[in-house]
Amino acid sequence: MPYLNKSIFYFIIVLMYGLGMQAAWADMDRQQARELEDQAYDGDPSALQTLQQAAYQKNATAEEWLGVYFMDKKDYPDSFTWNQKSANQGNAYGEANLGYMYHNGLGVSKDDVQAVSWYQKAAEQDNALAEYDLGWMYEKGYGVSQDYARAMSLYQKAATNRYYLAPANIGNL
Repeated sequence: MPYLNKSIFYFIIVLMYGLGMQAAWADMDRQQARELEDQAYDGDPSALQTLQQAAYQKNATAEEWLGVYFMDKKDYPDSFTWNQKSANQGNAYGEANLGYMYHNGLGVSKDDVQAVSWYQKAAEQDNALAEYDLGWMYEKGYGVSQDYARAMSLYQKAATNRYYLAPANIGNL
């Protein structure tokens, strides 16, 4: 009988640990996910596993950074899949990444109309990169009618949100 009690004890400990990890994954923030992506890219398999486990728990930030990991590795189909999962949860960075992937035809057929749509969703959440990229789409007329006034407005929003390239585009437009 003591063996049974010890087994139950270990089962409870393992279960509690597992539940605790799931809670930690649910609370993973952008900085933690970014650090894991950096470590995974540098070849740390445990960092990749942790990032994947968080993504499998539907953590939108982990999904986004797993998408970034695969993009960095030039595995565009997997990158697209994970960024789409993140974007479908309303993650602005996942949405901006999808815009980039559609605009450049990475893991998906090039489609500037889709790119504009995803950039717009992210820009509506004050994502500075998306505001800048959407401004670029309007400036060049990619997927939308060329509109310098709209481009300027988006570049100004991106600059206000501290996107480092936006001031140069404001000066050049």
